[in-house]
Amino acid sequence: MTVRNWADPATGAGEYDKPGGGKRWAAAQLELRNTGKALYDEIPDAGAEVIDDRGQRFGSNAAEVTAGPGMPGSVKVPAEEKALGWIFEVPVESKIVTVQFVLGSGYADRAGWWAVK
Repeated sequence: MTVRNWADPATGAGEYDKPGGGKRWAAAQLELRNTGKALYDEIPDAGAEVIDDRGQRFGSNAAEVTAGPGMPGSVKVPAEEKALGWIFEVPVESKIVTVQFVLGSGYADRAGWWAVK
């Protein structure tokens, strides 16, 4: 998994793509690349979180934003291919400082952290 881009704030792509009350879109474009030889089955939104400067964690949201399409809730990535998409919704007052992703739908021992500015 790699964070390719960061948009904060992000804008919903459709008429009904709006964050809930008191929230904003803060979108990370995540790229999940299968470097193995077998099909990789993942639930990206289960393993993805953002963390703010107070240590609060927020799970993902697969809404469409103008920056690009959302990450599917479930992906099956063939060997040597990738899945790409944008996710997250956070409180308006939160200053996001980290994107975290844990493989295995959030249950694996392998995780990655990316600082955002």
